[in-house]
Amino acid sequence: MTIPRYFPGKAFLAAGLLETGLLLTALDPGGTTVDFNLLKGPAETGSNEVNLLKDGDFESEQIDFDQRGSSWRSGCWVWNRNLKDKAHRKRITDGMIRVLEKGSGVGGSRCALIHTPDELQKEQNKEGNPWMTSSIGQTVALPDSEQPVKYTLNFKVKGKTGKSPGLNSLRVFVNFHDGLPGDREAKKLRKEINQAISLTADYELRSVSFVAPPHTRRLGISFTLYGQGKIYLDDAALTKIPVSEKVNVFVSP
Repeated sequence: MTIPRYFPGKAFLAAGLLETGLLLTALDPGGTTVDFNLLKGPAETGSNEVNLLKDGDFESEQIDFDQRGSSWRSGCWVWNRNLKDKAHRKRITDGMIRVLEKGSGVGGSRCALIHTPDELQKEQNKEGNPWMTSSIGQTVALPDSEQPVKYTLNFKVKGKTGKSPGLNSLRVFVNFHDGLPGDREAKKLRKEINQAISLTADYELRSVSFVAPPHTRRLGISFTLYGQGKIYLDDAALTKIPVSEKVNVFVSP
C-alpha cells in the first residue's frame, strides 16, 4: 500500500507509526510504502546483503552469553520492587536459562534458547504476574552518516510464553546512540523500539524494520523474554536497506 502525497489520511497514519516506534524520521520523497504482507511472513534476506550482526547463525563455538567480549551477551532482571530478598532475586536471575542449543536450530543446527525452567514457573508477584526478564543481545558499531539510514532485522523464531498476554511475551528492542561501543558519554538519539513478536510452534521468519537517525554510531539489538516462556532463536540478520526500496513495517496483532 503506497500513501500518495495528496492522501488526506497520510498525516494520521504517519502519526500512528510514530507512536508505535516503527517509523521515526522524515517520510520518503514521493510517499511512504508500508508492506502489510509481512503479517504473512517477510521475504528471506538476500544473499548479497551484508549481515551487520556477528554470529547471527549461532554456530560459533566462541559464543559465550556470560563472557565479556563475546559477540552475543545476556542478562536477567527481576523487576518486582516488592521482592526485597536479594538471595531470592539471585535464585531467579541465576535460574533463567540462556544457552546455545544444539540440534534445535533451523535445519538441525545450533540456535539460541531462552527458557524459564520448571522451578521458576511458579514465581509470581502479589498480583499473580511473573516478574523476571531474560534477554540476549548485541551491540553494532556503525559508520557516521549525515542522513537517516534504513535497516531491517530478520530472524527465525519459535516457542511459547506463559498464559498472561502482554506480561509474558517475546520483544525486540533497538536503541540508538551517537557514540561507538564503549563510549560512556554517548547520548541516546531517539526513543528505543519495543516490538512484540508473535510465536508459533515451528520456526517462522519475522522482521522488524526501522530508520536510524543521522549520526547514529551504535545500535543495541536485544531479544527479550518478558515473564515466562521458552524461545528458540536462529538466523538473525541485520541489513541496511537501499534508499530506493520500500520500508517494511511489521505490525503485531
